Amino acid sequence: MRYFILLSLLAFSSMALSQNRFHFSLQAIGGFSGEREVDRGTHVGRPPSLNVHEHEVRKKWQPAVGLGAELLYPLGAHSSVTLGLDYLQASALQEATFSTTDTEGQVIRYKHNKSSVQQAMLRIPLGYQYTFGREEHRIRPFLKVGASASYLVSLKLFRSDTQATLGQATQDNFVADEIELSEDHLDFSRWQVPVFFAIGIKRDRVSLSIERNWFIGEQLSFSNEPNFNCGLGEFNCFFPTHIFASTQQLQTTYLRFAYELF
Repeated sequence: MRYFILLSLLAFSSMALSQNRFHFSLQAIGGFSGEREVDRGTHVGRPPSLNVHEHEVRKKWQPAVGLGAELLYPLGAHSSVTLGLDYLQASALQEATFSTTDTEGQVIRYKHNKSSVQQAMLRIPLGYQYTFGREEHRIRPFLKVGASASYLVSLKLFRSDTQATLGQATQDNFVADEIELSEDHLDFSRWQVPVFFAIGIKRDRVSLSIERNWFIGEQLSFSNEPNFNCGLGEFNCFFPTHIFASTQQLQTTYLRFAYELF
């Protein structure tokens, strides 16, 4: 993988030095990934028990950070084509609580699950940028749209499970697993093509933008039944004997700070 990154950086350097019309910038990325949503439900058991079963499932945004570099080629006073190289660390988290209460209001069964996924991605975004205002203006807003070739570098899963039943000892479980990805860097399962949209402002050599990337498809799956649909895919309310995951990548929203070197 390090050879792949080095070759990409070498290609970027060669293009920047060979054409003096190119503008080259270094970038810092910070934001969040995954989704945020809450799912709650309550139902009463069948007679004669009439126990009350409740569940609450939360999807939570998690930090996403990275570094990048970009070449910008002006097509005119307002239009430009951009080609970038980003390394991004993204994660997502979901938590679920399940409880059973008897007819007297006493909790007789409780379960808390926490599942998280961590991904490292290498992205090569190609975009079109339209900058408003005139070149002599110090502050100029801009819009950018495009698509990225996104390569999944690594995928890690973490799962914790706490169970408590009235009259019995509490049980705690934890699983951490790094998914073994294909060693073939051209394997299509490690690549995706997200689209992105960004809006920002530029002042002299410095620019700041907010960017959103969209992926299509299920992001993460857990085995066994029953399942709740939670933004990482299938969420299992029982502690699984086997955990598996697809290579669908996490959606991200972040601020991009760029400094133009030349």
